[in-house]
Amino acid sequence: MKRLLTLVFTAFVASAALQAQVYNPHNATEGDILADIEAYIEDGMKLWNIPGTAISIVKDNQVVYAKGFGVKDLSAPSGRVDEHTCFKIASVSKAFTPVIVAQLVDEGKLKWNDKVKDLLPGFKLKDKFATDNFRVKDLFCHWSGLPRQAGTNFMNLGFSTQDMLKLTAQIEPAYSFRSDFRYNTMFYSISALLVEKLTGRSWEENLRSRILVPLGMTETSTGGDGLMLAENKAQSHTAQMELGRINVEPIPYEHQPMHRLTEISAAGGIVSNVTDMARWLMFQMGDGTVGGKRLVSKKQMDEIHKGVSIAKQSEDAITLYGYGWYVEQSVKGKLYWHTGSGYGHTAICGWLPELKLGFMVSCNTDGGAGFRRAVMRRIIDLYLGYPDTDYSAEEYDLFVKEEQERSFKSLANAEAVQYQAPIEPRMVVGTYENSVMGKAAVTLEDENMLCITVGPLGWKHELENVNGNDFLFESDGHIFKASFNLNKKGDKVESMSIDLGHGEDFGLWKKR
Repeated sequence: MKRLLTLVFTAFVASAALQAQVYNPHNATEGDILADIEAYIEDGMKLWNIPGTAISIVKDNQVVYAKGFGVKDLSAPSGRVDEHTCFKIASVSKAFTPVIVAQLVDEGKLKWNDKVKDLLPGFKLKDKFATDNFRVKDLFCHWSGLPRQAGTNFMNLGFSTQDMLKLTAQIEPAYSFRSDFRYNTMFYSISALLVEKLTGRSWEENLRSRILVPLGMTETSTGGDGLMLAENKAQSHTAQMELGRINVEPIPYEHQPMHRLTEISAAGGIVSNVTDMARWLMFQMGDGTVGGKRLVSKKQMDEIHKGVSIAKQSEDAITLYGYGWYVEQSVKGKLYWHTGSGYGHTAICGWLPELKLGFMVSCNTDGGAGFRRAVMRRIIDLYLGYPDTDYSAEEYDLFVKEEQERSFKSLANAEAVQYQAPIEPRMVVGTYENSVMGKAAVTLEDENMLCITVGPLGWKHELENVNGNDFLFESDGHIFKASFNLNKKGDKVESMSIDLGHGEDFGLWKKR
């Protein structure tokens, strides 16, 4: 027993000594660290072919670094990114609504464990147990029982946040309520409806008066209008592997999901810059006060910083999710972080409470996912004094490998598809009806062009034949597949199906 205790004690001392050694920066000044980060970003942007990046770093309640790199728009290279350039921060937006709800809890308007169905009439899931037991906090933890990202593309067809209540009730669950982590944006949109119901004001008005104005986030806006009206904004770019290199091209505004960006503001529609987000980070790392004025009680700040559902476990770390943040615990300490992936933009925001260190990184390309993670890990390692690790190269190699595998798989699938002659256009013309999503009309605009009018806003889109009875159409920046089904004789179209992208199945659209 004595020998065992000695071994345990020796191991503990060795571990503590290692941590003490690792957690002491090797005589690097903050100037050295920031210079390293700047060079790392410049090198990474070349590797990943990223048009523009902006970053801010907060340390000990001060902004120690804020800078832009590259260009806002490849088609107008004279416009340089600076620390005030606005980007879509996408799902980094998610942490804002829990702050508003925390304020409502402080005001006695609700409790985190209140049932959503009692506060928001019309809230219903297909699983009755989930409906009856769904609490306010469950809106933010991604364990609803629905498939991953189910409902994400509904708004690209013109549906509103309010429509989500009806559509959510029809989605088949994929697992038991609260038994697993499946990321789902839709419930953050529904949380905005709850805020509006309890306050009598729009979510945007609540955001502005409760957070943006008190924090001095004067350059932050929401939705498609906010993006378009921003004078200093970064253009969206799409990235694809071509001939072993990432090729990046601007995405025209008419091909961006402006309606969806507005409707999912609470889940991913905030437009901001790294200067404003530095203010947001300082608030998150504080005690709920700003300029001596309390916005959120200490008790509720502690609540919204809890990890709730288990998102990931490995030998190196455990990551929980709760209230719009991933909460990662490892030998490097506790890390709060969240990524944002919008059409043509990527972002990451994070902070380490023990170090009083926070950071925001925004890129104007959807090919910057690995790069943003690499920058985050590099910042953390530099401030902790860890040995150099080139996360950017590691992420890039992984990205190339995944893209090659995806390309080979797509090619194999394409070769496996048997070519079929396009269906006679006049056969598909008509009115279609779905019990959940309403009516759609297919029309022949001239001898060769078929169009589909679908969704509550009556948007009309061209149908492009890809093979036989299968067509594609673009709506609010997303590509949908529509397939037409024939009767047994093959001489008449009976129905249509639209692939919503995440396994949602509301049945066929019957032709009338």
